[in-house]
Amino acid sequence: VDPWASPQLRTLVHQKIKETDRAGEQWLTALPAVVPINLASNPMVVIIDGISPDVWLETLEETIIKLSNMTVSWQRLEAIPVTALAISSLFGFAGDPLDEFHARGIDYHQVRGNEAHGMANILPEFGPDKPAIIRVSLVDDAAHAALLRLSEMPQAVCGFLEKELPRLQDICVRQNRRLTVTTDHGLSLTRTGLSHGKGGVYERAIFRAEWRSELIGIMSNKTLNNSA
Repeated sequence: VDPWASPQLRTLVHQKIKETDRAGEQWLTALPAVVPINLASNPMVVIIDGISPDVWLETLEETIIKLSNMTVSWQRLEAIPVTALAISSLFGFAGDPLDEFHARGIDYHQVRGNEAHGMANILPEFGPDKPAIIRVSLVDDAAHAALLRLSEMPQAVCGFLEKELPRLQDICVRQNRRLTVTTDHGLSLTRTGLSHGKGGVYERAIFRAEWRSELIGIMSNKTLNNSA
């Protein structure tokens, strides 16, 4: 029997989680409500499904790629934190997001995020004349299947960003797009595991990271000059 998994320790951990929840609710209440992502300028939007604020903050600490010229904002999800409703909220849609994307002629792609060959080999070319939406299900799928511990999730997100973000930034520079990386909802750690749908700061505090195409280009040029 693992002495670190005693009932007393589990009770203490869940008490600490509840205390953090209560403190986090004050922060959540102070956040502005989610502002719909503007699709008029044909951005590229990457939605990494199921990223709670603690996982994102740890990801920023662990990643080995440069995330300079990135602006990050935090917003409060008002919708029920389940995938379809949350994605509709991100874009200000009234109906099902897949129906809304189709009606607007918006390219929508869903990937796991841990494919062996990467998105370059499984997604078509992105046309510059309409928005591109990519949903990455890696973390959310792993949470539901109990394949990733909470402590392992930042490294999984790091792996995805380190593999895919430079290529996506390059596309956005060439096509003069804004790049947005966000999530639809987070995850709560409960006595029965990770879940979402009931609310709380870990599910409703939504990060939004953005890069303007001209700043990505400046960053890329600096990298090239420094390596010359």
